[in-house]
Amino acid sequence: MFPEERKNRIKQMVLENRSVTVLSLVKIFNVSEETIRRDLKRLQEENIIKKTYGVATLSNELANINVPTIRIRKFKEQREKKAIAEEAIKLLHNYKYILLDAGSTTECIAKELKKINYTENISILTNGINVAEECSKISYANVYLLGGELQKRTLSIVGSQVVREIKSYNIDVAVIGVTGISNGGFYSSDINEIEVKETMVSVAKKVVVVADHTKFGKRGLKPFCSFENVDYIVTSDLLDNSTLKNIKANYKTKIIIAQMASNVKTQ
Repeated sequence: MFPEERKNRIKQMVLENRSVTVLSLVKIFNVSEETIRRDLKRLQEENIIKKTYGVATLSNELANINVPTIRIRKFKEQREKKAIAEEAIKLLHNYKYILLDAGSTTECIAKELKKINYTENISILTNGINVAEECSKISYANVYLLGGELQKRTLSIVGSQVVREIKSYNIDVAVIGVTGISNGGFYSSDINEIEVKETMVSVAKKVVVVADHTKFGKRGLKPFCSFENVDYIVTSDLLDNSTLKNIKANYKTKIIIAQMASNVKTQ
């Protein structure tokens, strides 16, 4: 096992169990205590764990964060997410290689994509089990589910394997969901998904962030990119005007506003 894979596995174990002992990790991975302590030191530097007397526990910051399951998230702001998806797919019309992030809003986008009249087949890559299932219903799409470790709560595939795969593909556009948008950054509260989102942003020629109005002014655990990295934000007219004006005044990112009742406008 590569050191990075071992570190990610330890991270997953701490997230699931809230704590692990050094001795148990030595037995599980069949490596020295020194090696394990080195891995734990790196995780502590990333603010994922805190170490005390041979035990690694989840950091206070992570312990206080609760990431809802995908089944809960998909029923929140459902009508708004559908409106956002209907506008987001209009940005994808001319792209052949599309990367869809895991999430409830991107699942809505997958449902709407079948409405686009493509003249040739497209390729859709995703790390979301639910997203891939919806994409499988699109007759003109070749669908690729990225490989790695499944997070059952979010139905997302994460880990170093996903990151390597994303880097190997030629991506025209990436559509990414967020936990929050604040202080010029786009946040995620899922420690396992942050690196995946960072990689998606880094490889795509165009980046589209989809976010309902509740995500603005909200922070997560860590930003995965800034406004300078994002070409479009697609949200709805439920976003308050002061926030919209602030973004327009300070950033070049284009904002697509989905009208909940009528047309669409671009800011």
